[in-house]
Amino acid sequence: MDINLNGNEFEEMACIFIGNALTDNTSLKDLNISWNFIRSYATIALLRGFETNRTLTSFDISWSNLGYDGSVALRRVLIVNQILLHLNISNCNINWTSAKLISEGLEKNSTLQRINV
Repeated sequence: MDINLNGNEFEEMACIFIGNALTDNTSLKDLNISWNFIRSYATIALLRGFETNRTLTSFDISWSNLGYDGSVALRRVLIVNQILLHLNISNCNINWTSAKLISEGLEKNSTLQRINV
């Protein structure tokens, strides 16, 4: 199953709900949540669901603001989640520090095949 939720201007509470749903999900393969301009703290709530998710293979969170905290959360996801194949984090205000954190996660990830930055 694929879900496209782009362009909905999600706020923190929506990201918490989506993150919780990802934890228990058993059928979603592709989630597009781009163009929501999600802020750093909401990104953390959303990415928590990836730590235990075993079905999502494609995730698009482009046009969001990862920030430092979001980059730390993404680093953790890349380390523990070995299911994700495609990740789009383009236009997410990634600075040098964020890029370093994400690259640390990528070093330990053996399944990701494509990343858009």
